[in-house]
Amino acid sequence: MTKIIFLELNEVPNNIFVESFSKHKYKKSLKDFDFYQTISKDRGHLSPWITWATVHRGITDKIHGITDINQDIRKIDESYPTIMSSLADRGLKVGVFGSMHSASVPKESYSKYCFFVPEAFANDNYCNPKSINDLQRLNLILSKQSARTINSKLPKITLIFKAILSYLKHCHKFNGGISAIKQLIAEIFTSWKKIRRRNIQPLILFDVFMDLLHKNNPDFSCFFTNHVASNMHRFWEAKFPNDYSSQISTDKWIKRYKNEIDNAMKDTSYFINELTDYVDKNEGYQLWILSSMGQSAVNNYEKQKKFWHIIDMNAFISSICECNVEFEELTQMIPIYSIKSDKKTIDFVYENLSSITTNAQINVRSKTETSLAFEFNSYDLNSLRFKKKGSSSNLNILGLKKIEIDEKTGTSAYHIPDGILYIYGSNVQKIEKSFLDLNDKLPTNKIKSIVEKILVTN
Repeated sequence: MTKIIFLELNEVPNNIFVESFSKHKYKKSLKDFDFYQTISKDRGHLSPWITWATVHRGITDKIHGITDINQDIRKIDESYPTIMSSLADRGLKVGVFGSMHSASVPKESYSKYCFFVPEAFANDNYCNPKSINDLQRLNLILSKQSARTINSKLPKITLIFKAILSYLKHCHKFNGGISAIKQLIAEIFTSWKKIRRRNIQPLILFDVFMDLLHKNNPDFSCFFTNHVASNMHRFWEAKFPNDYSSQISTDKWIKRYKNEIDNAMKDTSYFINELTDYVDKNEGYQLWILSSMGQSAVNNYEKQKKFWHIIDMNAFISSICECNVEFEELTQMIPIYSIKSDKKTIDFVYENLSSITTNAQINVRSKTETSLAFEFNSYDLNSLRFKKKGSSSNLNILGLKKIEIDEKTGTSAYHIPDGILYIYGSNVQKIEKSFLDLNDKLPTNKIKSIVEKILVTN
């Protein structure tokens, strides 16, 4: 019986992936993998919460309509379930670790999976098995603290201690723990390297995934990581300065950060080596490495030195609405923010947000009966001004804090529809030509059907 592991290597384009094989120690060569250039057929704004929904559900954004993290997707789940849910309902053993939108899965459904660890945008730390809960609590706190800049402040020692105990129950080869210790030592001597903490969390989480993989041997499993994507967004110019019509950063900045993408791919090589080893030792397994889309250079991008962060959502929304508003804040990816409440409250907040004029940028991204997501862009503004449309007086907006960006980065690379699919295993068969488009690219909305055909019919 064929079994499949997804390594969801978010947004990595083929040139980055291929180059890493010439720079890092891979146990396999590229020719050991079958390669397909993928293409996102999504027609809206390309973002990972859209393109991964397309991969997992087998339909494009025109149908699934998912535009944000923590969006209410219960109706979509009924009509277009994810590949993970569909396979589990068919009786296959399925494990999920950090995949996009996994935080939207109801907790009562976790039991149908052999393991289930939600994404870093989850609103609570509940996992299956529960022995991961304390590590997940720390993961969520660190992810939220370092969403745009790295926060050096450590959580409470009791929380860290519980997280360590949780990790030790699932630590595989302790690679993540060793890397964390090395990272903290490196920061003592070179403080700017604290930006590499973003690479440590996935290393620790991957240890847990490998432990769960060995213990459960699922028919289908997936592990999501964003560590390369975040480095590409920030440091593409440092690695590829010739991709730009004119140099934006200083030579000093480029020299300092030129290796950040390579460092992230070095960690990826560890993931791939461990997974190809697992495939070799366990009959029937295949490793699928996929990215849902890619990235490329953004010419004339703007460097960013500081931004305004909403640190108290209740104070911010209540001052916008000029009255106290009750809601639940949902985790999002800055500069996007999201809330959850009843329909009346959501409508009220939407009406007030839509009536604001400001020297920053506020726009509603998505609205359902129970949730609202909005974008708040406020980079490099020394002060903020808010008014209601038609009013001459400024509102006193609360809950904001100005944050300095240590590495002074901007979005030097952004999303493109072309991504990758690399497949490794002894029993791999070529994907049928009928699944490819006229340019021999594999549309990402076809991947679910291909996997289901392999796993369900074998």
